[in-house]
Amino acid sequence: MYIFLCEDIEEHSKLFLESMNEVSEEMHLDIKMEVFKTAESLLGTLADKISAGVMLPDIIFADIELPGMNGIDMGKKVHQMAPDICLILLTAFAEYAILGYETRAYRYLLKPANKEDLYPAGVLGMLKAYRNFDSSLDVIYDNCVGSER
Repeated sequence: MYIFLCEDIEEHSKLFLESMNEVSEEMHLDIKMEVFKTAESLLGTLADKISAGVMLPDIIFADIELPGMNGIDMGKKVHQMAPDICLILLTAFAEYAILGYETRAYRYLLKPANKEDLYPAGVLGMLKAYRNFDSSLDVIYDNCVGSER
């Protein structure tokens, strides 16, 4: 599974990566992650991957409040560029939930997202529901790696 995280607050990124590592270990998931601090950097990388014809992320977790372009506008652009990517919005403010659905977001999670938010119906369940993945999907745990851009 390939995941992008767009989060400008270092502490929240760290907590998310720790939670995702726990989920990947317990569910035996092979997860690759890339972490971005701005919507613009994520969209640039996504555009490069589309142009190169390489693997795109299965899920993008994105904060709504970001410097520069916000997560809602970014989500709209993501779905124009690659409509099959599952978008999950993260924010500390519940009042943004309704706005999040303008982006065709699959889910909305309050920050900081923790292991309980991601597991057991979490990551794999979200991806299966969003993409209608085969329930017999075999996965192997490798490592959850974050790389800043």
